[in-house]
This record gives sequence, structure tokens and C-alpha cells, in this order.
Amino acid sequence: MHSDHSDVRDAAAGPYAYRDLHRELLDQMLAAPGPGVFRLTIHAHVGGRPLLAGMVGQILDHIRESGDVWVATHAQVAEHVLTHQGRTP
Repeated sequence: MHSDHSDVRDAAAGPYAYRDLHRELLDQMLAAPGPGVFRLTIHAHVGGRPLLAGMVGQILDHIRESGDVWVATHAQVAEHVLTHQGRTP
């Protein structure tokens, strides 16, 4: 499974809806069978505003509390994939 939401698209619903959408999305992905990718995209001109930045903080707290989640950058994910395919990153 893969998430495709970003702050540009979802912030228009309001900061609390943005937070709740991402929390629910993570919970759904964790409940689904198999691995998933939860991509949290934040742009400075949207997510960097005080109220939405606070919601991002709450989303990150929820991710940390969820247990079996690896928080990684795109570069770390690419390195992991290349390593497990027998290639040198």
C-alpha cells in the first residue's frame, strides 16, 4: 500500500482535518496486510505555517507511537532497496 497525500492538496480542508486524515491513513495502512509506504510530504510554504506545523508534529508523534514503522528519507529507502537487491548504493 502507498499513501499519496500532501500538505498542498489536503491542507485546504483545515489543519485538524489534515491531521486526522494522516492519522487515519497510517492506521489503515498498518492494519492492511503486507508492507506499505506512508509518505508524509510537507512544503515550507504550506506546512511551515504555525498551526499546520503543529498538526505535522502531532502526526509525527502518532507515527512514533505506532510501533512497527521505519521513519526514513527517500535516500535511505533507495539505499535499502539497492542493498537488498545485491547492488552497492
